Amino acid sequence: MAKSIWDTRNKRQGPKPAKAYESNAEHLLQVAVGLPRPRELRAQRVEAEVRLYNKNDRRLPTIAELQTRHNFTEEAAASFLRSVQRKIRERERRTASVAPEKPMAFRSPPPAQQPTPPTTPESTPTPSPLVAGPSAALFAVLADIRRRFGDEIRTRGEQTVVKEGFVYLAVHPCFDGWVKAGMTIDYELRLASYNTSDPLSRFAFVSAKWVPDRRQAEKLLLEYLAGMAEEMRGEWARVSVVKALEALGRV
Repeated sequence: MAKSIWDTRNKRQGPKPAKAYESNAEHLLQVAVGLPRPRELRAQRVEAEVRLYNKNDRRLPTIAELQTRHNFTEEAAASFLRSVQRKIRERERRTASVAPEKPMAFRSPPPAQQPTPPTTPESTPTPSPLVAGPSAALFAVLADIRRRFGDEIRTRGEQTVVKEGFVYLAVHPCFDGWVKAGMTIDYELRLASYNTSDPLSRFAFVSAKWVPDRRQAEKLLLEYLAGMAEEMRGEWARVSVVKALEALGRV
């Protein structure tokens, strides 16, 4: 049987290559990599609407405006508007929750045993040598240290090379008769780290003191406590609060 002209032509030319299809697929993949995903695109649009809301004196867009602006159906525009409202409420809650820092509450010794802080002839920005109980001056010093060394404290914590800082005395009701001495660059963060081991957050400072060289001051404080205490266990001393405050005052 004679071959048809069509069979002869197909045999001579062979099957058509799929190169054109493959090249188109590669192109589409390359383009798709640079395009945001639907969820990312929606988040970007929500952010844009929140910025526009703040720019337009906190006026929410209407559904008709969203339909025109983003080519949405009425149902999609209503759903998108709810997403914008949620984002605005989240921002407002976050802004309202940011409150100024307050001084850490200290546990003061009994009134009869409270040492009298030394008085200075004139008011100076230098912190008081001995601070017992809540102190706005001590917190002002802490705020200044955070302002000057905030990045250093966040990245290195207590391992910072900054010399100045605080020495402190801390107590815990489960260790009656014991006082812990130590040094820190940020006494609020230090107390918070202690209370991570106590679900009731019962660690409290008796007193704290700013010093130009916290490591040297801690060494002296521990030496003074060792001479007064009935027993020493590392940084813990079995000693009365009054004697511990006396040791801190000598640093």
